Amino acid sequence: MTPQEITIKIAQKYGLTADHITGKSRDKWIVKARREVCKELYAKGMSSKTIGNFLNRNHTSILYLLNRLNKNKK
Repeated sequence: MTPQEITIKIAQKYGLTADHITGKSRDKWIVKARREVCKELYAKGMSSKTIGNFLNRNHTSILYLLNRLNKNKK
C-alpha cells in the first residue's frame, strides 16, 4: 500500500478525510488517526523525515510521536 492509501484507509476508519490527517488540526481524534498513520508508515520502513514531509510535520514531531507510542507499549 502507498502512504496515500494507508492514510485514506485510516481516515475512513475514523470518519475523517486524508486532508484532516495532513492538516494542522490538533483535535484529539485527528491526532489519534495521525498517530496510527505514522505508526504504519514507520513500520513499512519510511524515515521520520519522509513521514514528516508527507504529513506536513517536522521530522522531530514524528520522532516524538513514535517515542510516545513506544513508551505506551511498556
